[in-house]
Amino acid sequence: MSQSLEKNWKDLQELDKKNMSRSALEKAEEIYLQAKNQQKGDQRIKALLYVLKYQNVLEEGSDTLAIKRIKEEIHWAKSPEKEILNSYLAEMYTRILQRDRYKISGRTQTGEISDDMHTWDLRTFYEEITKAYAASLANKVLLVNTDARAYEELLNTFENSPAYRPTLYDLLAHKAVDFFVNVNPELPEPPEPFTLTADMGFAPSAAFSQLRLPTKDEGSR
Repeated sequence: MSQSLEKNWKDLQELDKKNMSRSALEKAEEIYLQAKNQQKGDQRIKALLYVLKYQNVLEEGSDTLAIKRIKEEIHWAKSPEKEILNSYLAEMYTRILQRDRYKISGRTQTGEISDDMHTWDLRTFYEEITKAYAASLANKVLLVNTDARAYEELLNTFENSPAYRPTLYDLLAHKAVDFFVNVNPELPEPPEPFTLTADMGFAPSAAFSQLRLPTKDEGSR
């Protein structure tokens, strides 16, 4: 880390301690641009997370701004920063889903997914979270060959984490698995759910492979 970046981080921490959120936001944006110009991906993402933190305190509609900003970063980012940002995007969607679940559960599925997440129902949120986590693991070869310690400042780790999750792939995969194990989507049943009958299920393999299984349940395709 360059000396000026280190100094700016110290200044930001002092502003944070004093709860000077507006000044801290400006400093975080300054660090972000500095890290971007120096092509320091980990520092750029760290600065971005601070920017989003202070925007959440200072500005209305910060969720929408944060999602938009993260998506813009994903578009331009290179691996492995792109995968890390996709994991953050999934986490942000999850927090919004958990916080506003009651309101979201009252929405109906509209078919085509809108860019406005304020119109999304439970199924759409779950699908978008799933897509983001899948994208976070897309470049498996690179992630498996990236030491997790290079990015531990950006990701929640625990004592002896390098021994159990030594690669960036291990860390990101654990985050995805944690979501699917611990978050119950409670998706509504489709009006005409697909059911596999006993006759279908126990048909000889040759006959089973030729079965036509029409269904209006899009989730079962």
